[in-house]
Amino acid sequence: MFEVRDVTKRFGGLTAVSDASLMVDSGEIVGVIGPNGAGKSTLFSVIAGVLRPDEGVVLDGEKVLTGLRPYRMARAGVARTFQTPRPFGALTVRENMVAAAHTVHRSTADAHAWAAECLERIGLTELAEVAASTLPLGMRKRLEVGRALATKPRLLLLDEVLGGLNPNEIDTMVALIRELRQSGMAICMVEHAMAIIMSLCDRIYVIDHGVVISTGTPQEVSSDQQVIDAYLGGSV
Repeated sequence: MFEVRDVTKRFGGLTAVSDASLMVDSGEIVGVIGPNGAGKSTLFSVIAGVLRPDEGVVLDGEKVLTGLRPYRMARAGVARTFQTPRPFGALTVRENMVAAAHTVHRSTADAHAWAAECLERIGLTELAEVAASTLPLGMRKRLEVGRALATKPRLLLLDEVLGGLNPNEIDTMVALIRELRQSGMAICMVEHAMAIIMSLCDRIYVIDHGVVISTGTPQEVSSDQQVIDAYLGGSV
């Protein structure tokens, strides 16, 4: 069980995240929703070790992860994607995957073998020798997820992986996310595609101005009048 407990993050006089708590367990998909600027990506950055919280802790069971640098957080089993994919553009798809695989494999042969397995899993084997910079958005998003998978995470943070994708690409990505859940991975995702979030997630946290204002199953959240009025346009 990964847990964010009472986390607050400030930037000068701005409180981006205030006393936020959430939990995600193995084989579970948890959604985090809210308007732009609500603090969702900041919360992800705290969990991934990019930002250190001013208050609160990030836990893996009873183990405190707070304050670990991103590379150590990755080795502890936490990986994240970004809204805008960030591959090494001058490298091939395979080279990007191998670089990520070296996080968990010192042996070059082992890193290449694991990268090949991850490429197969995300459906990019046929594009392995293509420069990452030439990939269309849908493929770059898949590569972004693949690079995270190559670090062998137990908690995967997905930051708007469906944004900008066409319907076929969305179906492919959703199928991959479901397969990862079935493998036992804990998944926490920020997404604006409300219908997909409601059908995909086991539990949902709603954030407004850095504060978690509602949490529950999709059915519970979708019937919360405050959520309906503020985020879902009056209907779900």
